[in-house]
Amino acid sequence: MIFPRAQSCANRVNEVLSVPTDTARSAQNVRQHQAKAKLEFRNVTFQYRGAEEPVLNNISFTADIGKTTAIIGGTAFTNWGWPVPLALVLVLISGLFFGLGAASKWTCIYAGGGLAVIWLVYWISRRRDEGFWRDFISNCAFCLVFFIAVPAAIYYVSYYYYGTAKGLEGGIGMFFTKDYADIVWHNQVYMWEYHSDLVSTHPYSSRWYQWLVDARPILYYLEYFDDGTKSAFGAFLNPVFCWGGLLAVIGCGILAIKDRDSRAAFIVIGYLAQLLPWVLVTRLTFAYHYFPSEVFMLLALCHMWRRCRDEGLYKWYRPMYAFTGLCVVLFAAFYPVLTGIKTPVWYTRSFLKWFPSWPF
Repeated sequence: MIFPRAQSCANRVNEVLSVPTDTARSAQNVRQHQAKAKLEFRNVTFQYRGAEEPVLNNISFTADIGKTTAIIGGTAFTNWGWPVPLALVLVLISGLFFGLGAASKWTCIYAGGGLAVIWLVYWISRRRDEGFWRDFISNCAFCLVFFIAVPAAIYYVSYYYYGTAKGLEGGIGMFFTKDYADIVWHNQVYMWEYHSDLVSTHPYSSRWYQWLVDARPILYYLEYFDDGTKSAFGAFLNPVFCWGGLLAVIGCGILAIKDRDSRAAFIVIGYLAQLLPWVLVTRLTFAYHYFPSEVFMLLALCHMWRRCRDEGLYKWYRPMYAFTGLCVVLFAAFYPVLTGIKTPVWYTRSFLKWFPSWPF
């Protein structure tokens, strides 16, 4: 979780800065050291009890006499020179990109739902901590700014050129006019009514349960030629990646429950946040609606290989390399129907049409 850590990081910095000095500075308690003494650390690694990774990993430094040496965690600096926890900067960037994503496609808001679940689980796990309500309320205000107010503002201003195309004068003042607000609102109503009331059919439409196994790719173009070749291109996942990724997500779900693996839980929640909303959608859907989930499928695969490595499984890397190599081979094999290049009909029918529902 980035944004709760940002709050905690800021609190720790304030605590350190507010600690009073133990020794009063005066000429009587300062003694000159003529010796060239120093304290040297080599290849130091430190990990907190219960942590998954060390906070210091193989670092070396020298603390010279008469100088102050400090180890500082992730921080950044604003343009005016004030130190700011790096997590705060990352959260601000996350909010900006969340707003840009929502302004491009409503499906990005599904990711916001998954993020809200992760946030809620995090705070439930901390409900017995000292100062819980103070931290929780301040973090709520923090999230309202970065994950609601900032994305909403970006979404609102994204209709700028739509407004000018409708005859509004433009400029910053346009955002505060009733005409611009009406344009934004009416577009939301129109999009919602169109998608919620859409009743149509399509030969290559598919349902969410078909996406899980790559059962029904969508075909965009198909043309046969007199020389025994054809040109076609469609949208679908690499079959091995699709099936292996689904198994990896299931594996992460088991790890999240059995071992309380936080990384695995994050991956599963992200995957379900992109998939579950489509389970409730009754309108026409296609295989490409599943594509945002493949990001978490890839993370799930990487996490499972990492667990194999950490558990010391015998030659765990061999199946990983074999899986990756097979994905590359299949990408090359299916390349003709991903790009529309002319291909012999016998090749697509003999090698690419694995199931009757595949339109190759």
